[in-house]
Amino acid sequence: MNKITTQQVFMLFFAIFWGFVANVQPRWKAFNWPLVFRRNQAGSSWRALLSMIVLNIAPALFFAHVLCALGKQEMACNTGSRWVIVLHGVFPALAAFGFYRIWMGIVEFKPDCFYVKLYDRYDTNKMPREDLFSEPTYARASEYILPTPPKDISNLRHEEMPVVCLGSWTSGILNFVWGVAYIIVFGFISRSILCC
Repeated sequence: MNKITTQQVFMLFFAIFWGFVANVQPRWKAFNWPLVFRRNQAGSSWRALLSMIVLNIAPALFFAHVLCALGKQEMACNTGSRWVIVLHGVFPALAAFGFYRIWMGIVEFKPDCFYVKLYDRYDTNKMPREDLFSEPTYARASEYILPTPPKDISNLRHEEMPVVCLGSWTSGILNFVWGVAYIIVFGFISRSILCC
């Protein structure tokens, strides 16, 4: 029988947890590449840049770091207990949720940098008509009231236009702080606490 290593457990659970995170991303359109290089769509460009850094580069660097660290730790302490192997592999993988919370916190703190406000969605200077169904707008939970559409497009199904509902800027700060805490506690400290 092949021996299961902490690295294998970490890879499996990091992939599972990252899959959970990836399932909530489509509504946010974090990587709305068709609109990134268009004039009038600075929000899409900033959102794609933020997403590349926080949702691609940082998790890849974290993954590589933890994978190397688990390999060194496994050589240093080899207990063979399945529970120890599972805990060493699963706890660092929980940090995957931290990257999403950091991304969410930054977006909630400064949403105007990444999205057009819901009540500005019919302003053609801020949102071209052809992007109404492809680019999300945002509203704070307390401001979620659909604006009245102009007469020239009143026959469109406005309820199908994407809108992301955000918490207050304080929830942005809390999401950011908790995201960093996830990465520190689950990613780095857990390996020290769980060491044989």
